[in-house]
Amino acid sequence: MDIPTTLELIGKGIAAIIMLILAFYVLKVVLKSTLRLLRFGCLIAIAGFALIWWLG
Repeated sequence: MDIPTTLELIGKGIAAIIMLILAFYVLKVVLKSTLRLLRFGCLIAIAGFALIWWLG
């Protein structure tokens, strides 16, 4: 009567894999948006410094 425990293990394994894939996807999206924000921030900072230098 090991069938239910085997099915439970398979189910847990599938759930763990799905959770890992979801976590990886979320992390990828977060990193992408963070990099975009950093790039945007750098552009703003460079433009700000150029403006200050030009006015000053």
